[in-house]
Amino acid sequence: MKHHKNREILLSLVQGKEGKEWAERQEVGWDKGTQLNVCEWDGIICDPMDQDKLTGIALSGTDLIGTIPSALGSLTTLKLMDLSRNKIHGEIPIQVSNLPKLESLILNGNGNITGIFPKFVSPLLKVLKITDNSISGTLPSNIGKTQKYMRTFECENNNLSGPIPPSFSYMTLLVTLSLSSNRFSGTIPSSLGTLKSLKYLYLDNNKLQGTIPAKFARYSSSLAEIWLHENNLSGTVPAEIGDLSNLFNFYIDGNKLSGTVPSGLCRDDLNKDFFQNVPKDVKRDNCQSIACPVGYSAVHGIFPCYKCPNQFVNPYLGRVGQCIDIEEDDILKRLYQSTNGPSWTGVFIPWTSGNKCKFNGITCDINANVIRINLKNKNLKGSIPEEVGYLRYLQFLDLSDNSLTGFLPSGLRWAPLEYLDISGNKLQGIVPLTLCQKEDINGNGLDGKYSCERIACSQGYFSDSGMETSNDGQKCIPCENIKNEPSWLASKKCHSSSFLSTFHHVDFFSRRHVILKLTFFVLFISFIVLYIIFKTYRKCVRVKNVKQIEMQSFKLTKRQDSLDENEQVSLNENELGCLKKDDQHSEDEVELELSLT
Repeated sequence: MKHHKNREILLSLVQGKEGKEWAERQEVGWDKGTQLNVCEWDGIICDPMDQDKLTGIALSGTDLIGTIPSALGSLTTLKLMDLSRNKIHGEIPIQVSNLPKLESLILNGNGNITGIFPKFVSPLLKVLKITDNSISGTLPSNIGKTQKYMRTFECENNNLSGPIPPSFSYMTLLVTLSLSSNRFSGTIPSSLGTLKSLKYLYLDNNKLQGTIPAKFARYSSSLAEIWLHENNLSGTVPAEIGDLSNLFNFYIDGNKLSGTVPSGLCRDDLNKDFFQNVPKDVKRDNCQSIACPVGYSAVHGIFPCYKCPNQFVNPYLGRVGQCIDIEEDDILKRLYQSTNGPSWTGVFIPWTSGNKCKFNGITCDINANVIRINLKNKNLKGSIPEEVGYLRYLQFLDLSDNSLTGFLPSGLRWAPLEYLDISGNKLQGIVPLTLCQKEDINGNGLDGKYSCERIACSQGYFSDSGMETSNDGQKCIPCENIKNEPSWLASKKCHSSSFLSTFHHVDFFSRRHVILKLTFFVLFISFIVLYIIFKTYRKCVRVKNVKQIEMQSFKLTKRQDSLDENEQVSLNENELGCLKKDDQHSEDEVELELSLT
């Protein structure tokens, strides 16, 4: 019975005409008419002690076409699933990611496996290879805690995004971590440097910011390869990296690193395989084999390097391609083109030619140097080009309330900025540390305090201005319930923030919010006072009406007593009737007043 069930589950891999043709090409099994035990089929592994326990599916490189059937989730004893280098498409079924004893899942090289990165249930998972596919989403924040026995984690060349979870540090047996060629952002977790078994670290071709963690240089480290090229890393290269005795490949080109290559890294054996085709008679500069120096560039950012021509600069190590054009007209043109200039609103002269000082949004000094750029709410779309940071006299830059995307360039640190506003856009990542440490921008450092939030609130935080300010005490407030909501750098509001949640997080000790609190208090007291005055007035009106009725009744009684019997008889009935009508009218007024109150 168990054999028959396993047979039906496995045959769910044979799909359509292409599946039948695939099955015919297999030497043993996979034919619906076969009576062979599934354990004898090509690519099927069973427990040698129990033939009913199917433990492995190994069909790598067999040109299998189709999707991964959810029925495979019924094979609860499965430890290995290798469908790599085939033509598998579609998502990884939740039934497969929920397999309780899965140790190895190998799906690399299919190209069209899609969907969100799944959460794997098995605590025994040791090998995960899903490279060269189209899987998207983010990695679970607790991935290291749930898969502590992981040895190989490879998911390069997909569409994964978000931060690299620091919980990878719980994978104490991890040997290979490959996240290359995705869209990971944020910083490199320094906790990765605590992994004693880690030999191969590939983080290249992402959107990573921040610095290279010095913890990578632990003396007990096993690191042999570190690939960090083509990111947005800044700062300097830790000299301690040169002490890694097992290191033979170290790539850092295509970042925003400054300084020099530490002498301990200028060795013949480093990056040697990259230069295998270089003629032996060509003398290779060992330092340039790590990264071209400042003022130079190269096709790949490493040897051979070429000096920047006049009016071009390069302040970074390992500059890939050309040096940076610092001509003001060219930089403004670049900004115009990068942010879809023709669709700008309120800008009537294209920034492509003519007198730059007459461009809308540009202010020049007496020497025709650009000192201010104000493009607030001008419908800018695209990314901020790094060249803007090379405007040598730029003091003011306002790009707020547009639709800019991408990341905040660390190159803005080179401009003498005093004011920078990027709020109200859709920028991601972090404020580069080198920009956070730059004095004078938005008053940063003037009071002895340096804060990235004086440049922009972090993702997941907001303020009215999109930044922290010292003059009116604005703080960056954490957003609530943003798990499924997008968050941006320098946000002025949160999609899910209500008034009450905002009020709850207000810092009432700041000058601005003390005034806000007092305003609420005064309005509340004013409402109470007005209510008391209104109630008191209505009560007085009612009392006055009652006294008028009593007075009229008293006068009528006195007048009647003073008349003799004859006069009483001859009393004008009309007058008496009028008095009674007045009496009744006053009583009606009292009843009306009581009903109103």
